[in-house]
Amino acid sequence: MSTETPTQPNEVRTTITAKAEFTLPAKGELNPRSKPTEFFGPIGTAAVTFGTPFTAYALFYACNEVDGCSVSGAGAALSKVLSTLDFPSTAGKLFEWKALGVYCAWYAWCVLCWAVLPQDWIEGNLLRDGTRKKYKMNGEW
Repeated sequence: MSTETPTQPNEVRTTITAKAEFTLPAKGELNPRSKPTEFFGPIGTAAVTFGTPFTAYALFYACNEVDGCSVSGAGAALSKVLSTLDFPSTAGKLFEWKALGVYCAWYAWCVLCWAVLPQDWIEGNLLRDGTRKKYKMNGEW
């Protein structure tokens, strides 16, 4: 609904009102259960999560400037990776405590920023039981 009323001879004031309605499910009635389909569900997500580091290490050790990424280089790369793992030492040559410390410090910094920076609490999407979770949002939009 929009109304225009002059307040001064050359001025127009406009007031706009809007109304939105939606109904929540009755108590005890649930929205339909969603089906995970992106990346083939949990199995695909696990494959991406664990397969990406393996693929990165395999490409790093199997490819070089001389013969590219040859099949014979893949076997040599696997033997090279297995030879660098000198368990039961502290964790082999592929692990460094300094790198773990830097990662943990970065993660702690992210948690500290989440807890300290000013932010608004917003409601998320409608859940199956008709409630909404609240989240901290510190972005501009």
